[in-house]
Formats: sequence, structure tokens, C-alpha cells
Amino acid sequence: MGRFMKTTNKHIICIGGTLCTADLWCHQVAHLADGYTFSVPDIMGVDNVDAIAEMILQDAPSTFIVMGMSAGVPIALAVVRHLMQDGRPQRLEKIILIAGNPHGISAAKQQHFESQKQFVAEQGIEHYAKQVLIRHV
Repeated sequence: MGRFMKTTNKHIICIGGTLCTADLWCHQVAHLADGYTFSVPDIMGVDNVDAIAEMILQDAPSTFIVMGMSAGVPIALAVVRHLMQDGRPQRLEKIILIAGNPHGISAAKQQHFESQKQFVAEQGIEHYAKQVLIRHV
């Protein structure tokens, strides 16, 4: 299922945006650690939202909260859709959607993300940060 961070009562599955790692959720974990278990599924390299949702549901506990951010929002919504289609909506305690587009990623945006991933693969994340991200600050 990815990286587990804390063990307590309720379970939150955190789904980040493009190129996000488990580190994205460190503040939520720090502030909510007393009442929740956190997990971050490894979705890198899986391009199909429904395939990711199925993977998440296979590893999810019997009840959980799903939290999606940015490109993780359509995935979180796909998790909900799969639960509804399977007749198991009671597994979902809550859904948290942060700064996302419920309609998913457009083909043009997906192509842009793919070119960014290719750039990082070829040039490295440090070069990406210096050459690409600094222009947007």
C-alpha cells in the first residue's frame, strides 16, 4: 500500500498530485497523529485512474477516509465510484478533496505532465527545480 506513517484508530489514505511523495502529508500526520493512521499509495507509473482506485481498494482497510489533493482528486472520486458500484459505500467514512479538478486531467495537461516526468528522468530533479520551477516563483 505504500508508506505507513502512524498507527492509531481511523485510517486516512492520502493521494497526492503529480510528482508528489509521501512527504507532502507530513504536516497532516504531525497534527492528526493521535487519532489516525496514514498511508500513501505508490501510484507512480500507473496511468489509469480506475486501475489506481482498484489498487487502493485492494489494500485499504475495512473502513477508511480518502484524501485527494490536486491530481489525486479524480483518483479519490474514482475510489468513491468503485465503492458505490460494488455496493460497499459504508467502507468510506469521509472524503476530503483539496485543490483539485473533479473532471480529471485534460489530454493537454497529461501531455505536459509526461514531458515534465521525462525531463526529470533525463536531467534529474535538481536541474528541474533550478530550470523549471524557479521561473514560477
